[in-house]
Amino acid sequence: MLTPKRIKFLAVVALGTLVALTGCSKSSEAESLPPIANLRQPTDKILTGGQPSKEDLAELASSGVKHVLNLRPASEMDWDEKSYVESLGMTYHTIPVAGAKDVNAETDSELAKTLKEIGDEKAFLHCASGNRVGAVIAYHEFTEKGANVETAISTGKEWGLTKLEEPLRTKLQEMSQ
Repeated sequence: MLTPKRIKFLAVVALGTLVALTGCSKSSEAESLPPIANLRQPTDKILTGGQPSKEDLAELASSGVKHVLNLRPASEMDWDEKSYVESLGMTYHTIPVAGAKDVNAETDSELAKTLKEIGDEKAFLHCASGNRVGAVIAYHEFTEKGANVETAISTGKEWGLTKLEEPLRTKLQEMSQ
């Protein structure tokens, strides 16, 4: 027999179950992205991270990514990422950055040109870990957008900057004198 007390109890149980199930649902785009090392989404259209697998690249293509920018030099690659990316219908770009010495005006010029080509389409920028991506973005923020050293470094960290922070900070401080 359903008494008012029992109806109230069942309503509370049903509501609690609904709230619990709602908390378990996945709805954000970031949660549906592949498990790439250090994956970040610093803007609506840009993802950054470490080296993706072939499966990761296929998932990125399925999620609407149109461009892949690889900052790893050819000497670090043991497979033909360019051919695979293009077979998935994405455009492949490469700017070889071996380390701090390659975070310079020439690389920044190539980055600016590539970002212009990408426009407002979805893109994935990567190196081995995301660190070099953050470094070239920090340099770009400093040289092209007029950010001060701390703002440039902070932006770089949002994009993946880690171990190159100190050499880059030194370089930017020297450039600002």
